[in-house]
Amino acid sequence: MSKRKDEKAILIVGGYGIVGTQIASILRQRHPEMPLIIAGRDFKKGKEFAETLGYAEAIAMDVTKVNQISPVNYQH
Repeated sequence: MSKRKDEKAILIVGGYGIVGTQIASILRQRHPEMPLIIAGRDFKKGKEFAETLGYAEAIAMDVTKVNQISPVNYQH
């Protein structure tokens, strides 16, 4: 997935799990061009699922480790 610098993406933590796949699939159906980031502890599983969605990428993230969250750029 390549996105413009000013384009926002939706981060789905646990994105390749049962609930995450449902959320990602619904978002993809309703918003085919929305960039999605599929996050979870297993990068390979996330990447495999992201490839099925299109316009999505995967990142490895473990929310039980605080330092895993800080690199994600978010705005309040």
